[in-house]
This record gives sequence, C-alpha cells and structure tokens, in this order.
Amino acid sequence: MRAMTDSAARRRFLGLLAILCAVSLLPLLVLDLNTASQLAGTLAFSFSAALAALPLLPKVRKRTSPLPWRRYSMVAAAALAVFGLGALGYAVWDNTRDIEVSFPGKGKPDDPPWRNGSYTLLDVPGAPPARTKLTMTVSLTNVQDTGDCERTAMLDFIPVLDGRQQKVVTGSPQQPTAVPLDGVRRDAAVKVVLRYDADNVNCAVRLHIDKAVLNG
Repeated sequence: MRAMTDSAARRRFLGLLAILCAVSLLPLLVLDLNTASQLAGTLAFSFSAALAALPLLPKVRKRTSPLPWRRYSMVAAAALAVFGLGALGYAVWDNTRDIEVSFPGKGKPDDPPWRNGSYTLLDVPGAPPARTKLTMTVSLTNVQDTGDCERTAMLDFIPVLDGRQQKVVTGSPQQPTAVPLDGVRRDAAVKVVLRYDADNVNCAVRLHIDKAVLNG
C-alpha cells in the first residue's frame, strides 16, 4: 500500500512539474526573444518552476539525515522567479515599445519643392518590420511668401508590402497618420503622395518628416 501511494504521488509530482514548465515557457511563443537576457529570463521561470515543485516529491527514507535541500530549492526558486520576472518584464517592454525610425536623405530643407502629385518611397527598417504599423507626422512649408499651400494639402500614405501596394491611408499635414503594415513577410515601404484640389494645383511646398514611429 505504501509503495502504491508513493507511486501515485510521484505521478502527480511529474504531472505538476510538466504543467509548470509548459506554462513558464509560454513567453517563447508570444515574444520575439532577440537577446540573451530575454531568453535567460524566460528559462529562469522553467528552472524556478522545477525547483518550486521539488518539495512535492515524496520523501525517501534514509539512515542519515540529508541536507535541507527542500528549503534550498525553495530559496533558489524564489531567486530565479524574481530574476525571471524582471527579465520577462523587460522582454515585454522591449517587444511592445515604440521604435522611432528615420529616413536619411528624405525631407531635408534643401530638397526640391513638392507639387501636386509629387511622391517619395520610404523604406521601413526591418525585414520584416518589428511592429504592425508606422505612425508618421509630416509637415509642409510653403515655398512662396504668401498663400496657404501648407494647410490645404492632402497626403496619401500607401503601404507597399512585399512589393505590393495596399489600401491608401489619407492624412493631413502635422497630424499623426497610422499606416498599417499587417501581413508583411519580408520588406515594407510607404509611398507618400502630395495631393491638392484643382484650385491649388500650382502650389509648391517643401516636405519635412517630423516623426516616424513603428508601433502596434
């Protein structure tokens, strides 16, 4: 009877250990663990789960008193859990934070003036990009001393995902515009097109990329 009880307890212990290890490894499925510290933090949860489960293992009778390894295992599990929690918190932040990007050579003050229909193609960093959208803020400066060309313009943001143009997102100068990048597998770019109504087709402006952030 004693042997059967120990055997059942061992099976319960192994089952609980398997569940704890599986749960502790779940971050590997949902996070982009791109640094050794993030991976170490995630694996620390597995080790802490194993150490925390060790005291549940049925005791084995011995003639000599063993070291208090059960107490040591709980202390080690607590220490690893604290380390793992901190590293996992960093991993979550690193994989969800906004990433500011720049486009060298685009939107400089000495660039040629933009007119109705002018456009540029901006290559989004990353293959694929690290986030699901690019939020851009673009401003315009009127070339002439008078007029409202910088306020009456419309901007079309066209995502180009893996070489294919997607649905146009229309925005306004000085207003953040979110361009979706969902579904990209390799490379992404954003085509920015300047548009004017028929009454302002002679406008000339200079474009400035104030801010571009990968987020989402």
